[in-house]
Amino acid sequence: MNRSENDNDTMRLLLDKHLSRETTVEEDRQIEAWLAEHPEAEKELREMEQIRSVLRRAVSNAPLPEGLPAAVKSDIIGSNLIPSQSSSSFRWYYAAAATLLILVGGWFFLQELQNGGTNDLPLIVENVDDQLKSVDQVLQVGFNDHLRCAVTHYKGDVPNYGLKKMREKLSKDGAGIKGDFSDLVPVVEEKIKEGKLLVAHKCRFGGRYYVHMLLKDEGQMISVVITRKEEGESLVNRQGVARTVSDIQIYQTAMEGYEIAGFDADKFLVFVVSDLSEQLNLHVMSSIAEPVMGVLKTI
Repeated sequence: MNRSENDNDTMRLLLDKHLSRETTVEEDRQIEAWLAEHPEAEKELREMEQIRSVLRRAVSNAPLPEGLPAAVKSDIIGSNLIPSQSSSSFRWYYAAAATLLILVGGWFFLQELQNGGTNDLPLIVENVDDQLKSVDQVLQVGFNDHLRCAVTHYKGDVPNYGLKKMREKLSKDGAGIKGDFSDLVPVVEEKIKEGKLLVAHKCRFGGRYYVHMLLKDEGQMISVVITRKEEGESLVNRQGVARTVSDIQIYQTAMEGYEIAGFDADKFLVFVVSDLSEQLNLHVMSSIAEPVMGVLKTI
């Protein structure tokens, strides 16, 4: 076995751990370095994370037939997160995961037919190639950064950058997201009473760039996440508005134990992600929506 194959074997294991949320900070850094050398894989990794999240939500409250998860894992996915070819592409695994979703979705469909209807059939598969992404798909953008940066990277004690350093970090054109976002620091620091603002920086994950502000209080973490909109992403005049503040439509969902609220700020998307209650997370977003929108309009 040559060195390239050994490297693929190592990365295969790391990516499997990453998708299962089991990586250490050092392992995440290895993955980031590998993704930097394989940009074609970044988008597919994000899509894989989305598929896994959709599957988790779809089946979290529904029992599967005994033996199905093990059989699917053994026969379809196996251990080949990355094929051995030099391309190091995720496409094979992406197709396998999609097959898994279809199989599980088909099982739910048959169960509902036997029960006399499909009106309450859970949504299993969301087409990531639709022209307009679903609200949950858009909200997951903020969730992904919170999970990667706040939950994984800042495990344990979170350093306090200090307001001056935070403003400096958001004023620089770092991490690929252009613009001076420093005026967001006093807004978040003043308006959010549910946590102390400790970190503000620009970061990058999965080929996407973010402004990220992290607050913490008694073990609870709150992320304020901002990113530039991409094609198919909109939180304007969609179904399921949770609250409207000064004509700003706020949407909310829950993913894997975290609450996510978000709104559309023209060129940007703004999110609040936390382990607070649904109502408290929505309150946090409502308290910053108007002033944050005002800052973003100047960028």
